[in-house]
Amino acid sequence: MTEIFKKTLVCVTMAVLMLLTACSGGSATLEEMVANDEDAKAVIEAQCNDGQTVEVKDNSLIYTYKYEQVYKTKDLKKVKLDITKELENSRLEFQQAAAALKESSGLEKIDVKIVYLNGDGEEIYSEVI
Repeated sequence: MTEIFKKTLVCVTMAVLMLLTACSGGSATLEEMVANDEDAKAVIEAQCNDGQTVEVKDNSLIYTYKYEQVYKTKDLKKVKLDITKELENSRLEFQQAAAALKESSGLEKIDVKIVYLNGDGEEIYSEVI
């Protein structure tokens, strides 16, 4: 679990730094800004690996993590608890990333959404920060 969050923080930081240079006025959403900038698209695509995908929808930067293994129902409570604990330790970094994107883009609101999927693709946990 900790390795996933280390990757998350690195990816959030990279995305923010790269998108800060890509964001420019005139676009209505973060998604439009990224769609109109090949470098920003390349940064997003480069982060999609090892069970992790990153996408931009409207004004949300969405990180989806898919476990390789399929957790059984009896184990999901502990998995969710572990995810929640790790998010509490990382919340500030996600909030700072969203704030930096908001400031650089001039958009009123930007969210970072974290989604975890079981190995079978079923959603285990999601949260908008």
